[in-house]
Amino acid sequence: MTVLRLSGDLSSVPVSGTRNVVRGNAPRSGGWSAGGAGGDGARLVGGLVDGPIASWRFVEKAGQCQLETRPQYPHSVTVNCWHLDGQLYIGCMRCQGKVWSRYVVETKLARVKIASQLYRVTLERTTDPQEMTLSWAARWDQLGRARPVGSVPEHYWLYRVTSR
Repeated sequence: MTVLRLSGDLSSVPVSGTRNVVRGNAPRSGGWSAGGAGGDGARLVGGLVDGPIASWRFVEKAGQCQLETRPQYPHSVTVNCWHLDGQLYIGCMRCQGKVWSRYVVETKLARVKIASQLYRVTLERTTDPQEMTLSWAARWDQLGRARPVGSVPEHYWLYRVTSR
């Protein structure tokens, strides 16, 4: 398999064949990263922030975050993240059977990347109806969706994120 490291605007690059694989993500800065540089599936890179985070309100500016699970053999994905009164949350639609959610069951230890900074965190799935409803409404508002807030889907999983 050939792994390509790409940068810049890829909108006009022709792609052919089925054996070449490009893994990566498009951060808000417009650049692409792949493999060990922080693309989906890889160990995340960035400045490590030590110590507890009292308020995650700064996540409002991030839009999406990257989550790295399974510390012994890192696996990363791009996820929706937001805060409710300073508490960080990560949501997952149709999460049953997703690779990263299975890894969280094995170990709750993870790292989350917000902008260019990495934070050591613990993930705890919550099924509390009130917490889920309030968090869902906070996410709804962050996305700028019109009220009333829709109901929380049955297939929706919610993780409370705590710094460590």
